[in-house]
Amino acid sequence: MKIKLFIKTIVVAGLALMSVSTFAASYVIGLSPYYDSADREKVLQQILLFMLQGASPGDDITVCDALNRQMVARFSIPDGSLFQDNAQARARRLAPNIVAIKNFVLAERAHSPDMTASIRPPEFLDLVGSQLRAPGQTLRVILIGSPFYVSDDKVFDERGAYPSDANLTVDEHGSPFGTALRKNALTGVTVHYAYLRDCFVNDFHQERISRFWTLFLKEQGGCLATFAPDPGIAFQRARDNIQQPVVQAEIDPSDTKLEMRHVLTRSIPVWFGPTNFIQNAIVSNLVLESRGEVSTPVPPTNNVLPQITNEVSTAPAAGFPIAAKDNILGIGLMWGANADIDLHVIPNKSARELYFGYTQSKEGTYFHDYRSANEGIDYEYVELKAPIDIKNVSAWANYFAGNAWPIHGKVVVYYEGRTYYGEFSLAAHKGNRAGDSNSRETSLAWTKIDLLKIVGLSP
Repeated sequence: MKIKLFIKTIVVAGLALMSVSTFAASYVIGLSPYYDSADREKVLQQILLFMLQGASPGDDITVCDALNRQMVARFSIPDGSLFQDNAQARARRLAPNIVAIKNFVLAERAHSPDMTASIRPPEFLDLVGSQLRAPGQTLRVILIGSPFYVSDDKVFDERGAYPSDANLTVDEHGSPFGTALRKNALTGVTVHYAYLRDCFVNDFHQERISRFWTLFLKEQGGCLATFAPDPGIAFQRARDNIQQPVVQAEIDPSDTKLEMRHVLTRSIPVWFGPTNFIQNAIVSNLVLESRGEVSTPVPPTNNVLPQITNEVSTAPAAGFPIAAKDNILGIGLMWGANADIDLHVIPNKSARELYFGYTQSKEGTYFHDYRSANEGIDYEYVELKAPIDIKNVSAWANYFAGNAWPIHGKVVVYYEGRTYYGEFSLAAHKGNRAGDSNSRETSLAWTKIDLLKIVGLSP
């Protein structure tokens, strides 16, 4: 077996340590129980290299299941000159721990594809900070697993999204990322995160996730010093005791809405007119949002785009951001004024209203809240799941904040496999922060979107 040959090579070669630390260090290695077959041997090899060559005599090492928060092995590298550059001697002394780690990493456990390489950094780091060290002890933590946190109920799912900064300012009852009650919990803890492969939606998604984990550690007094795919880099930087954060970041005090912001490269309809945003037809909404620049156009996919039902005859086909599905109703808003316009959707009379303050229900999902112009970037939209009767759906646009006037925008409705578009306008000269939602029918800051008219079910 490859692993046996690998261990034998280390033992026979007796490779020298790259350096010997003057003081013993304490390490915690957090692993996933669900690596895919391509990663198991790679992860195990890096752990064994660290045990037999990289760590120094006297170093304390704890290996854990970072998903289920269970101990796998705990040991110290034997002291004395015999073990400084003698992989064979280390292997003999640490044999029971090597077996335990090998059995854990190489075990095949049934799991859903969503759980591949999954770990739970917030919960695991709670354990690290409170129970895996003595008071005031410094720790070097190596995490090897998916960079994406996924809660059991999938409400907090980073695979195609990133959390708003507001997630950091609440307690853990409001968000698993909340740090309000975790201040200084990770003081002296440095984290080196190896995420195994580039699995991000795009570069912006990677930057947002890296920034968010940096802030998550920083708010607790810790430091994210490595965020890279290669476990070897994480072990090397941990051994070198690198303590500089991977990015410099501060919480945005104006980012106060508790939500997961979805990251999707979407097709921008070309029928919005000859603006400089649209001429390339397809852009990355997230690069535009974060950097104020247009990304390299993405080539069209082979997916069949929904038919545009009421475009003019010369208009080319347009792709609505929501992927073509026959069992959903999608409603989106796009506007050009520098104002915060909000979409509110009531799926039926007995359902709770979906908007930026309530983003997930059994009826559907509210996606990213745009607080300024989003024309040519992406839609602020709601997706409702079947069964849904469009005749019972009520959709509204609210002028939430700003002083721009007039307010005009586009409405896009995805219904029964087809895409329709219309327009909306708001008469108010400034936002009212949805203060008159109970009288929206008569308010200048609200306008009802006539869904039935847009899709041709009413004159």
